[in-house]
Amino acid sequence: MKRKSIILWGLVVLFIFSISLAILAKEQVYDFRKTNWGMSKEQVKATEDKKADYEDNVQLSYDEVTISGKSGKDFGCSYYFLEDKLYCSIYGFSGKHINKNLYIEDYEELKETLTKKYGKPKIDKVIWKKDLFKDDKSYWGTAVIGGDLSCLAQWETPDTEIELKLFGENWRIKLTLSYESRGLKEWAREKREIIHEEIEKSKKEKEDKQEGLIVLEGTGQEATEKFVLREGLVKFDMFHKGKHNFAIWLLDNDGRKVELLVNTIGYFDGSKAIRIDKTGTYLLDISADGYWAVMIWND
Repeated sequence: MKRKSIILWGLVVLFIFSISLAILAKEQVYDFRKTNWGMSKEQVKATEDKKADYEDNVQLSYDEVTISGKSGKDFGCSYYFLEDKLYCSIYGFSGKHINKNLYIEDYEELKETLTKKYGKPKIDKVIWKKDLFKDDKSYWGTAVIGGDLSCLAQWETPDTEIELKLFGENWRIKLTLSYESRGLKEWAREKREIIHEEIEKSKKEKEDKQEGLIVLEGTGQEATEKFVLREGLVKFDMFHKGKHNFAIWLLDNDGRKVELLVNTIGYFDGSKAIRIDKTGTYLLDISADGYWAVMIWND
């Protein structure tokens, strides 16, 4: 009788153990979205419900995806491969905010979501290169655009390194969330020369797009350095942190007035587009009582 009981209990334990294994087998753990590191490009494609918006030998990109319940229109997603193995993936925020401080709120919201999932970040930094706006939070978004302020948070799982970044690049705000395989990280570095030409080509394309950008900044009244504008449409993005008159005249190479770009009082953050009739050398005559910045787009 005792022997039968032992056998019976053994069968019960074995049954429970088998059920547990079956449940665990169904609970697939993913490294990023519905993918795992080392997957091929075709396997990754099969996990997404639409066609990729961009594809080359080392990259697979989707312009609109959902992340943490946020609108798909606000985030893009890129998968990176080496020798047809997935080793890194990145979310990039593509939404636009008129109020630049909202980018910081997006960063904090994502950090809170990631902390709930992965625990306290192993690195959590707010980095100031210049402290011009440090004491006034209402201008922190502007500080990010100018590259004076950046934010960084990092987490780790047994298989993945996760990094959330907010920073300014070429007078645009970048909010990115990257996932990288810990197991393939060193291997990917060793094989980097395989994709070096593709990366350099991509960088060159981005640089070509930014070729028409001119950035000027200063404090108070000033005649800027001269610059060349090509014939066609030119956009001026202008910012002023001051209390009194802020005016900008576009002058030609001989100092003649071409266009009044702005004439206002106090704080200003706005744009104006004009048409340049002839390629030539120009400069700006700026009246201001505080910090100012001008981004000139001449595509």
